[in-house]
Amino acid sequence: MGRVVPVIFRQPGVLHRKAVAVADKLGTPVLTALGATQHDPILGSLLNGTNYQMAAVAGNRYGVSLASNILTVLTGGAPADYIIYFRVGQVAGADYYDIFLSVDAAPRWVGRITEAQRASGVSGIYAPGTTLAISIFPVVAGNMVVCLAGTGLQTSDAPFLQNTAYTPADPSIVTVACPGRMQVRVLVKVTITGFAVAPILTLIPFLQGQLTNEWYSGPLMTQPVLSAAGATLLREWDLDVEGAKALNVLVDTVTGCTVDIYCETV
Repeated sequence: MGRVVPVIFRQPGVLHRKAVAVADKLGTPVLTALGATQHDPILGSLLNGTNYQMAAVAGNRYGVSLASNILTVLTGGAPADYIIYFRVGQVAGADYYDIFLSVDAAPRWVGRITEAQRASGVSGIYAPGTTLAISIFPVVAGNMVVCLAGTGLQTSDAPFLQNTAYTPADPSIVTVACPGRMQVRVLVKVTITGFAVAPILTLIPFLQGQLTNEWYSGPLMTQPVLSAAGATLLREWDLDVEGAKALNVLVDTVTGCTVDIYCETV
């Protein structure tokens, strides 16, 4: 008898994402100066009469956002041993915030606070990478204290020059089930919103592991948009999904356009 070859049927395409106009990443935090520095000989070690630069990045399981606005705060007069108060705005979906403070134009890393610590309104960084609850008045979500200057990486260093804090587990995304499937054909339909800027679109697939249930990124899918011969507004990609539990196709970069994403499983 001849070998039996299984027949694999292509499933009808389904709309995976509709009219996506923003990248699937964490936003950038916003810092607000509270206009307060304080001499504190017990906890403080910041110099008096000195301009300090402060910034923050938001982070999750997948990476970190771009750096926030940079605040400049001038500490008071003699004696030394100052602490600085400021506020970190919440970023939806962020698990933590890396804080930067130093005299450098691009401030240096001094420590990390979790979202729970940020929300408490009483968090302080009093040693490199170490937080504790500090009595702050008034207690407002996002209020915090830094007691020393950072010595770590600067906000101008490579990890903070691109947003890698993707959000593949966003519950608003209807995932593409992959068990028993070998490939997914991704059909991309771009709609130009105008030519004030050059349209740009980059996608990135995330596959969910069967055992870990975590989402793992695949290679960037750069879609040329009207930038070369053959760079039309509709394109297809074939992705290998063998062994994956599910697929989410995220938007890495989108400018001057929106995108609809359809998926067909094989």
